[in-house]
Amino acid sequence: MTETAFTNEVLRWLRTFRWLAFHVRNSGFAGKSYVQGDKGFIDILAVRDTRWIAAELKVGKAGTLLGEPRPEQRVWLAALGRVGAEPYVWRPADLPRILEIIR
Repeated sequence: MTETAFTNEVLRWLRTFRWLAFHVRNSGFAGKSYVQGDKGFIDILAVRDTRWIAAELKVGKAGTLLGEPRPEQRVWLAALGRVGAEPYVWRPADLPRILEIIR
């Protein structure tokens, strides 16, 4: 599964369960970006009622370079967790657990 397909799937489920969700489709591909700020911002922010989720999506296997957040992504996840977000790193194999979390 590609990261785009996985992102679309997660966003579809977030909409199904009535979350407000934000995702930047291209935040620096090929060195070009219209997004400003610190590097490593997470893939999805989602809010429903008093909960908010900060999710970094990975399609590689855990423990591999492509399956782990970069150091700057870890900084964002930790910072958002400190201010009340639920920080997650999600992979396609996590979909059943993701659905439990966002139900």
